Amino acid sequence: MINKVLVLACVLLLAAGLSGEDRVNVSIAQRLTQIDDLTLFSQAVQAVDLDELLEGEGPFTVFAPHNEAMAELSNEDLARALKAHIVSGEVIAWPFERRTVTALAGNVITIEISRGYVYVDGAIIRKSNIDAANGKIHIIGGVIQP
Repeated sequence: MINKVLVLACVLLLAAGLSGEDRVNVSIAQRLTQIDDLTLFSQAVQAVDLDELLEGEGPFTVFAPHNEAMAELSNEDLARALKAHIVSGEVIAWPFERRTVTALAGNVITIEISRGYVYVDGAIIRKSNIDAANGKIHIIGGVIQP
């Protein structure tokens, strides 16, 4: 009987460890630093102090360009360019529904599907619905213009 209880306890602990709760206990700002494809976006967010915003309660959704796409981002007004990728509220990319949302920079972002892929202002979503405690991150293959 004791062995069955110990086995059950171990299974429950293992299941809790695999549930993903640890990764959603960090903010979007912290989660960005953990994703290899987003190191340049994360550094840019920190450079203009948007990490403080993304540590906040939220929820937020970040459409983050992967490292290669960051070369397309305008440095002229970096804070505004980055805010064009952040939405107040949680936007889930799948299951999909065509829609528009307004980013913090005031630009309207169109989310649509074509040939089985989801696009955000023409940039394909490479990885979607990455959880954080205060919202979602979607890795996109381009930049969004403010």
